[in-house]
Amino acid sequence: MFENTDSSDDNDDSLSKQVLPTTDDNNDPIDMNKIPTTGEEYLRQQEAASATLSSVRQPIDWRSIRLDSPAETSATSVLVPDLDEVTVLLHDEQYSQYAIAPATPPPSYYKVIDIFSQGIFSNCPKCGGRGIGSGFYQAIVFGEHGPTLNMNSIYRCFHQNHNLIEFLSCYLNYDIRKYGIPPKDHPLLIQNILKFLWFVISLSNKICQYRLKSFGCPASEHKYTINGIYNPNDENQSHFLPIELVNVDKGQTNLQSLTTAQHAKIEKKTVVSPEERYKMIRHIDNEREFNQDLYLKEFGITVNADEMIMLPARILPRQKIKYKSSHDDLDGNVIERVQIGKWCLNNRFDKTYEIRTWAVVFVSPHEPNDHQIGLTRKIAQKIPEAMLKYGIRFNPSSIEKFIAAEEEKILVHTIELRKRKCEIIFYILHQAGYCIYYMIKCFEYWKKLGIVIRCIDFKHLESNNTSSKMNQYVRNLFGIFNTTADGVNQFVSSIQSLTSPLVQRDIFMFFGIVCTNITCSRKRPPIVTIIGSKDSTGTKYADRVQFSPQEKIPLEFINDLHIYVRELLCEFSNYNSYLPNKLILYRAGVDDGSFEKILDNELPAIRRACQELYGHNPLPKICFIVVKNDHNTCFFTFDEQYNQANNVQPGTVIDTDIVLRNGFDFYLNSHTTIPGTSQPTFYQVLYDDIGFTSDDIQQLTYYLCHTDVRCTNVIHVPAPIHCPGQTIRFVNDRLRFPYDA
Repeated sequence: MFENTDSSDDNDDSLSKQVLPTTDDNNDPIDMNKIPTTGEEYLRQQEAASATLSSVRQPIDWRSIRLDSPAETSATSVLVPDLDEVTVLLHDEQYSQYAIAPATPPPSYYKVIDIFSQGIFSNCPKCGGRGIGSGFYQAIVFGEHGPTLNMNSIYRCFHQNHNLIEFLSCYLNYDIRKYGIPPKDHPLLIQNILKFLWFVISLSNKICQYRLKSFGCPASEHKYTINGIYNPNDENQSHFLPIELVNVDKGQTNLQSLTTAQHAKIEKKTVVSPEERYKMIRHIDNEREFNQDLYLKEFGITVNADEMIMLPARILPRQKIKYKSSHDDLDGNVIERVQIGKWCLNNRFDKTYEIRTWAVVFVSPHEPNDHQIGLTRKIAQKIPEAMLKYGIRFNPSSIEKFIAAEEEKILVHTIELRKRKCEIIFYILHQAGYCIYYMIKCFEYWKKLGIVIRCIDFKHLESNNTSSKMNQYVRNLFGIFNTTADGVNQFVSSIQSLTSPLVQRDIFMFFGIVCTNITCSRKRPPIVTIIGSKDSTGTKYADRVQFSPQEKIPLEFINDLHIYVRELLCEFSNYNSYLPNKLILYRAGVDDGSFEKILDNELPAIRRACQELYGHNPLPKICFIVVKNDHNTCFFTFDEQYNQANNVQPGTVIDTDIVLRNGFDFYLNSHTTIPGTSQPTFYQVLYDDIGFTSDDIQQLTYYLCHTDVRCTNVIHVPAPIHCPGQTIRFVNDRLRFPYDA
């Protein structure tokens, strides 16, 4: 069913894909190669679903056509658009023949390169009707030597204009012609994807787009009456069409966020080496023929496109990572050196805890077999052995449970384990579904009450069943766990900007503020995450999440920021018994035209929070830095011996020529990208009364790219920005699965 929709919601916030069953009732894989493509074939398999339509963008004339339906059906008429000559019959009768538009590319600056026909998404041959388009971005950037034209090749996902039956079959990973769509899944489909898409009618010669409102009944249950001509002014009037007549409109960019597995497969499919990207950019440059552009000639603009600009760059010193020695006879720290943006974890975590009571819970919709029980007990035995190497002591005996994948049972067992003073619960999920997964993820908020919950996919256990793989898997799992349990994995050796004689008595606190980049929408509010470090090392953080009011259009700055900053300052004080005197704020999600609004609104809010806490004591000094990683600039080094372009090294800084002179703006490529092309992050210092030099800010930022304790590699943005991104993704999922323990 389709309804009138405010066009201001065209670019509403994206929603994650809901993964639904890929097997039938007998747990056998569904054959995705038997998807019919015509309404005739579908009607021969099952009763047609229906949709209710109402015009959105322009009026469309409707008329009622009476049909000679078979005896077994109760349908007497159907409403269709005003067409010249069309016959519509139901069930075993001949279905009307109409042209199904072929898959079309997205907007003109894209070129379709793949339709995901090779299973780019797991268990989904066409990934819900998505395709990949290649194109490019270009932007003029002003630097100290004048403007430069920055170009970069890009990839985008879009929805192909499949017939709605085929689209839903691909999205749900099973053939809806054979198995139908359970009524309980109708609202979820609409909420997650369908309400954000535009649809067209395949039989109509008129261009008119619609929004889907709801699903109707099967065709055999409809009893239409001829009640006059369609009235375009009546928004409440409902009109039914078979689902076969509805197509997804062409050229719609996919705005939905993807799962981690989908992101990984997208990146694998679209990975481009530095040499390939260099050639792609040069090809785009040649195709554009800037100096033949009439508009540029009219304004007297010329583009020097002979070769890319050569820039001077610096490489910052490598950081040193400190762990505790793994040998009992040795005291003190062990230094792990960073090599190619990574380091090894061969020693003990710096601060750990002893776990006395913990549980392993196997969750599945079916009774566990011997293999599943054996593997669950194997991981329960492996955890204490593997963790002892890193200094985490576990009670060898764990609580083992095997429960059904039902929400109420999981909740009851979690409460029971909490009453038994269980400190850690490992949930091993087998075919439990995303709803159960996100319900359990919500339980992680119970860590404030003394319980830590982690989810483990049973498929990962099966793929890491060997001894060496199991040890590596457990190690990765507990690098995250130890910090969740208020432990400390490692320290990064302090840099000069934090240990110089002038600042030895200074106490630093790091903030990260991230706002989702969403076009104004009243249906999904933007999400803002504010995090603050609990100590001056930048390894432990507390967070706060804000939602803009849905009835208001979100602004560029954050409302009530002073409240969240004050709360985070209190957390810092409670953890250390003192307040900081230096605040470093990293802000992401800011447009170029919003800098003045940010400084006029958010900086006073931060000062207000400090005044409320510090009273008559000196207020802390502030450094405010904007972080941008959605720009179009990338850098290469050129190897003359092999005549090819390569990635720049980790720690590369560029702060001249293509940035303005009146500030500390700089590009920093902190991480290593082995399979593809690395992209630097752009930092703009909006305010600084601490008195940092440009080298100090660059070193400090690079230092914070090493302090995410969940990984053993340098990340592309500082930890105060990387951690809020993780929180936003989790909150997005919670909005779609709003379970609350």
